[in-house]
Amino acid sequence: MNTDNMEHYLRTFENLLYDSVYLLYFAFDTNADAYEDDVISPLVRSSILNSILLLKCGANCLIDALNLPDQFYKDIEKLPFLSKFEFFLNTINTGKRFDRGCKEVQAILELKSIRDFYVHPKVKKAVYEKIAEDEDVWDVDFGNTNLLKFPRNPQKWKREHSILALRSVNDFYNKFLLEWCGLNTDRNVDILLSSDKATINSNAVGAYIDCVDGLDRAVKEWGIDFKFIGKKLEH
Repeated sequence: MNTDNMEHYLRTFENLLYDSVYLLYFAFDTNADAYEDDVISPLVRSSILNSILLLKCGANCLIDALNLPDQFYKDIEKLPFLSKFEFFLNTINTGKRFDRGCKEVQAILELKSIRDFYVHPKVKKAVYEKIAEDEDVWDVDFGNTNLLKFPRNPQKWKREHSILALRSVNDFYNKFLLEWCGLNTDRNVDILLSSDKATINSNAVGAYIDCVDGLDRAVKEWGIDFKFIGKKLEH
């Protein structure tokens, strides 16, 4: 293949998806008894954070596909991630409203708040409370989110929270890209995963998805539906 003057478009959506899924697999398959320290929690936290990063990454890929004038693109690129999704929808499908109150959007907003609580370099504090009346056991409670009941304290994240984060992100993309935007899977794969230039107005090719077979377990064991990129539940 002659690569002279060819441009490679680096999109990290597939890397984040792959990392999120396989870190979750490792969290379930690692023999914790073989280690002196807790090795499951780092896998869980990393899987969750990679799932949440799929939101901002995907929003940026979608804005890039609009092929906006340079200065306008720079202005739009500064928007919060959810506003980018709304701008994209309003651009390609003016007849569809972006419903910020629906459960899929509320779920990813909670995940964003979880991510912010974790990564912002501010010390949080809470008062110790006795959690066992008959024993001298104390703990602190930083609360949970309203909809997902996701613990704000990353020390309390378990493997089921990794599944919840991955499912919530995929449920949002299924609703947003397939139902609201009306895009097909080939178009979504081009925009999110392809290394070639991808725009809304170009012919959809459907790039090869390296990790698509690796999603089988997540589909079968946890019912996570990746149909926005062509990997869906079998009914």
